[in-house]
Amino acid sequence: MSKCIDCGKYIRKRANRCLSCYTNSRPKSWVSRGYRFIHVDGKDIRVHRHIMEIHLGRKLLGGETVHHINGDKLDNRIENLQLMTNSEHMYIHHIGSKQRPRSDNSKQKMSISMKKVWLRRSKVVSQETRLKMSASMKIARARKFWNNHGSTSPPES
Repeated sequence: MSKCIDCGKYIRKRANRCLSCYTNSRPKSWVSRGYRFIHVDGKDIRVHRHIMEIHLGRKLLGGETVHHINGDKLDNRIENLQLMTNSEHMYIHHIGSKQRPRSDNSKQKMSISMKKVWLRRSKVVSQETRLKMSASMKIARARKFWNNHGSTSPPES
């Protein structure tokens, strides 16, 4: 048993603080993945969702999303927050946005990485299929190398 460094209470675990001192020593808010979080009722929640719940006077439903109108994830003023469905939010950020089309090089990179993920996750794929996929990835890597170095194929020896 050890003592809490703040209050001197005995604690069982190998920790410096007891649970109540640890909870009180946590920051009141922090930023993670661009969003501000706070600790409320034992849960870590995003501030913009909490503000919208207070504004509406109810909890958010499962299919509801809070959108930052100006795109700044740290600007949590109610004037900058808009309640919408998940599908509306997806439309704004993905389908409705005018993203430039991906280049062939980035498509190829995505294809190779997805094949690697598929190989790792797939447990029912036979060894023969895995070898074929591995060989196709090697060919794709070689093609990419020669494309980037000004030739379409490896030099003849």
